Amino acid sequence: MHGRWAAERWTKGAWGWLILIGLQIIIAPIAQLGALSATITVFQDPDIMWGLTDPAGPAYHPLWYAALLIEAAYTCIMILAAVALIILFFMRHWLFPALYLAVFGLALAYVPIEYLMMSTVTGDPVPYLEGDIKGIATLVLSALIWIPYILVSRRVKNTFIEGRRAPIGATRT
Repeated sequence: MHGRWAAERWTKGAWGWLILIGLQIIIAPIAQLGALSATITVFQDPDIMWGLTDPAGPAYHPLWYAALLIEAAYTCIMILAAVALIILFFMRHWLFPALYLAVFGLALAYVPIEYLMMSTVTGDPVPYLEGDIKGIATLVLSALIWIPYILVSRRVKNTFIEGRRAPIGATRT
């Protein structure tokens, strides 16, 4: 009995590598709010909006407005998802791993879409420079580490169990 308790103690709870995921999901909405703030600034500045969306503007492209709306919508979705992840993480809810993987998948899918969108509207085939490439590399590297961890970790399976319904006829221990 003592051995089982000790083994479960070390494979359950928001400790170990889950602490890093917890920090990541707490910091994420702060970064997303910064991105949303930058997008809102563009919408609020009539000179910038005119330059991007008016055919007489110096940087006009017919897709600028759509690109900005897509960026704002994506950022809002990511902020809401981050808040949901924080809640599910601290509740140790069984839906946390699935939502975490879905958010990572959305981010990985959005990056190339954003790249194509921005290279189309700016007319520059390489609109991103060092900082953006580092961000993309960080996202991909993080995905290569955390997605397998979420999928195979015994700690994740043992920690995020709250809210799951027992099958009919099963008894809880």
